[in-house]
Amino acid sequence: MRPNILLYGIGNPGRTDDGLGIHVVSEIEQWLVKQDYTSVITECNYQLNIEDANTISYYDIVIFIDASMEEHVDEYIITPVSPSEKTTYTLHHAPPELILHLCDSLYNRKPDAYLMHIKGFKWDLAEGLTEEAKHNGDKALKILKDIIIDPKKMSISYSSAS
Repeated sequence: MRPNILLYGIGNPGRTDDGLGIHVVSEIEQWLVKQDYTSVITECNYQLNIEDANTISYYDIVIFIDASMEEHVDEYIITPVSPSEKTTYTLHHAPPELILHLCDSLYNRKPDAYLMHIKGFKWDLAEGLTEEAKHNGDKALKILKDIIIDPKKMSISYSSAS
């Protein structure tokens, strides 16, 4: 039996490359329809909120997809998310670690959770991705398709450097 997978795109398409997570999820939605993968659901939002603990409680695997400014990210990298209540947050943003912690605490569920960081370059108030960000998004999209085809691959460490 295939695991239920949630692909959760995070970002603001009105801030240039910050919309990478939503862009990648939008692209994969079209592919999912053609492939008829009914065990894979997509969700998008500007940021995670504490209510998302309930959302992720229904899935076996959750992959949060977000743009990254981090220097150590070449094109993309997928890192595991561990629950943590010690994470700082505001009423307008909650990190994946806190959402996973709340999911476990409130619903006694802890899906396998990962964060796909996709390298972005520009964060201006404008719509549309840079060409470099689109390139990185395309690479990340290929990896997500591989994972959906064979979810056991999620245990493999993924980065554009591997």
